[in-house]
Amino acid sequence: MLASGDWLIATIIVAFSIVFPLLKIGALALLWVRLQRGAPPQRRLIAAVESFGKWSMLDVFVIALIIFTLKAGSFTNASTAPALYLFIAAYLLTTYGSRIIARDARKA
Repeated sequence: MLASGDWLIATIIVAFSIVFPLLKIGALALLWVRLQRGAPPQRRLIAAVESFGKWSMLDVFVIALIIFTLKAGSFTNASTAPALYLFIAAYLLTTYGSRIIARDARKA
């Protein structure tokens, strides 16, 4: 995409497929460590985890859009690879983990 000059689309994909998930996992790890140490959780950190979780869903939409675009093209042949299942599992596990950690943080 960068080679063809699609900077906006490339930036959006990088932001929502790489940056937001990494920020979400980092915020989750920080919140989890604080909870394990018995430190009071920061409300801003809880809000950040919940916010990143909502925005990282766009990442799933981007992947689905890319797969649809490739399959709709007449000159390419796209198929789902086993890595897609790992991606789905990682998304589900981080979503579940963020809900549990945010719930525990609100109780603390």
